[in-house]
Amino acid sequence: MHRWSLFVLLLATSVGQADQGEYRNQPVEVVFDQPGQRVWLLERDFELDDLWTDRARLYVNPLDLEELRGAGLRVIELEEPHPTAFDPVLAGDLVRFPYVQPKYHDYPELKAALESLAEAHPAMTILSSLGKTEEGRDMLALRLGRPSSEPRPEVLLIGGLHGNEVVGNELLLGLARYLLATYATEARSRKVLDQLSIVIVPSANPDGTARRWRSNGKGIDLNRDFLDPRRTRPREAFRALESRNIARLAEKRRFLLSAVFHGGEIVVNYPWDHRPNTTSLRPEDAEVLRRLSLRYAGRNEDMAHNPRFPGGVTSGYEWYQIRGGLQDYFYGWYGSLNLTIEVSRTKWPVPAELPRHWELNCEALLDFLEQARVGVALQVLGAEGTPLEATVRLPGTRSPLQTAPHDGAYFRLLPGGWHHATIEAPGYRTTLVPLFSTSHPGHILQIVSPKPVE
Repeated sequence: MHRWSLFVLLLATSVGQADQGEYRNQPVEVVFDQPGQRVWLLERDFELDDLWTDRARLYVNPLDLEELRGAGLRVIELEEPHPTAFDPVLAGDLVRFPYVQPKYHDYPELKAALESLAEAHPAMTILSSLGKTEEGRDMLALRLGRPSSEPRPEVLLIGGLHGNEVVGNELLLGLARYLLATYATEARSRKVLDQLSIVIVPSANPDGTARRWRSNGKGIDLNRDFLDPRRTRPREAFRALESRNIARLAEKRRFLLSAVFHGGEIVVNYPWDHRPNTTSLRPEDAEVLRRLSLRYAGRNEDMAHNPRFPGGVTSGYEWYQIRGGLQDYFYGWYGSLNLTIEVSRTKWPVPAELPRHWELNCEALLDFLEQARVGVALQVLGAEGTPLEATVRLPGTRSPLQTAPHDGAYFRLLPGGWHHATIEAPGYRTTLVPLFSTSHPGHILQIVSPKPVE
């Protein structure tokens, strides 16, 4: 079944709105005092937020609390701090902190900030909506990049998937400000915007942020609402409008790299989340995903020296297993090399800490974008020069990948040197082509035009 057909089917069979009493927005810590309690917890469908040897952090509803206490577990109800978040920014702070100020933006302020960037840089930006949220807000997306007639690698950056994890929202707004403000003076910014197409979604869950809780306005954890590559629990996927909006974006584009920003730890988490890595990652991707993770963490001082995670990185499954996560959906269904980047141990820290978070992450963010400028670059065109949605197979890979439907482009991070790919498209002959992967920034676009079947 075609991905999009499956997606439409899932929308038709999604469950309805949950009762507010079932919303899992109460944080708790569960302590493992007895043998077997940890295993018991992991075998059940609780909403884990963190996991240690002797305890776990969860988000629960009243029914969950009753079940946990009924099983004899010691449960500590937690309160998450939500500092005064949306105070006006002081004029002096705009000068001292031009990209990330010591304040949070509420939804109207965020919208105004993005509109201001789009108006000030019309040749470099496109501001659009991915669709409405459950409470009627627009999911705003800012596309950055100099217009080009040639395909370019696409990078997607998402913040605020959990409404109460808000540092990433401000970092992504700051990144957009930085790239646009320094385009004329910094060669690095200029090359990134000249050679990439970057889509920034600063707040994927504005309803949750407005409510200052984790889930969306319908009570759904968006990072448990996507379809796993194994199609486990399909009727529990895409219940939320926000998840469907992101899925439509993934279907229309082919993002070479993507990242979603969270809070609660300082670590880079790479696929998989729902199963062990050793048996299922594409062989050529395992090293690349870990390298991307180590590069990001190594450029963030606090992350690199996190004693809990060597090198500041982990695979999701080795930390704790989840199903329905965004990164497994993007990687498993579309081949997008996706990282989950946890940027703050406190989910909603005091605003005064935001400029330091920018200092810690700015270099890592720029380097992450630059990694999209290496590897192979291919465009598949039909008989009349029209883009083809073709299948690209590489030797030794378990799963083929598709070219982008809108421009026939295929970009991939591969080891430097020559590779051979098989190109397949309906109505055209199978074509074997050599591909050169550069290990230095700057792609060489190769055009392939398969011969039609006679």
